[in-house]
Amino acid sequence: CICFPVPGIDLETQNHIFRTQVQPFLWNRQGKLVFHASCIEHKNYAYAFMGESGMGKSTLAAALAKSGKKFLTDDGLLIDGSQGHYLAHPNDPSLRLWDNSHAALLSTDVPIAPAISFSNKLRMLASPEIPHCDEARSLKAVFVLINNGVDELTIRSLNGAQKHVAYSNCSFNLDVWDRVAMAKTFENTAKIASNMPTYILDFPRKFEDLPKVISGLEFFIDSEIVSA
Repeated sequence: CICFPVPGIDLETQNHIFRTQVQPFLWNRQGKLVFHASCIEHKNYAYAFMGESGMGKSTLAAALAKSGKKFLTDDGLLIDGSQGHYLAHPNDPSLRLWDNSHAALLSTDVPIAPAISFSNKLRMLASPEIPHCDEARSLKAVFVLINNGVDELTIRSLNGAQKHVAYSNCSFNLDVWDRVAMAKTFENTAKIASNMPTYILDFPRKFEDLPKVISGLEFFIDSEIVSA
């Protein structure tokens, strides 16, 4: 595949758009599983956080990385199920955060990538403070982020139909009118929905509550998922 940028777009923006938008759509076109999801590593397993824009995927990934986990990606998560189990693959080693998230979560020591022309978000590069995992990890569970204004961490399991809808909604789809491509997407999302533990995750969107959220999420993963 050959891609041609619109004239006048700077190289940094071109590279970022290719890694985070063009490439994921091409993966989908090739029949691969790719989702709007951040992903972190915990005890050698991967855990994904899917959701629409604005649900807090990057903020949650940054908070988890700050607590000692490594992040694989903050979006454009490629998952390979060809070996009989699902592997989550790393993507761009940066986290895109708004100014308030950056100020609340990270120190000024975290390096910032050059600005991109279409967004005011800061792109925080992987560093000792927010380490990046550059190897594929076995995917242990997926959390679908929602925001219902809760005051405490809320996690509940999804059933098969709910999981399939969630995975389908969070897929990178180049052309929803392409019946062949969409049939392949639905086939792939149905398979992962039937095999992957998947949960709804909601949490208070206040920075001061994030340490408690991270602690509760770690406890849930260790007690309900790792030990299962």
